[in-house]
Amino acid sequence: MKKLLKYLLMGCTALMFSVDASAADKGSADEAVAMVKKAGEFLKKHGKEKAFAEFNKPKGAFIQKDLYIFAFLASGDGVGTGSIDAKRTYVERVDDVILGSGVYK
Repeated sequence: MKKLLKYLLMGCTALMFSVDASAADKGSADEAVAMVKKAGEFLKKHGKEKAFAEFNKPKGAFIQKDLYIFAFLASGDGVGTGSIDAKRTYVERVDDVILGSGVYK
């Protein structure tokens, strides 16, 4: 019985540390807003083609923690990335492009 309790306690301790580690990988709403503003500046400076390519890079500057940028044209045509999960979204219009960032719940 003591051995079982020892292993149960060790398992609970390991679980506590893994939950803390995964929480560190979650972006905040403020970080998402800042990322959209940064993406808007990048879009204005470098143009659509270069910006959309950068937004879609899996290891690019616009993928941080679990945050990412997505973009679509004002016409509704999607040109960025996204994911279907429970999340909140912040969007901002930059000229004829709408940028946004998703924050997982």
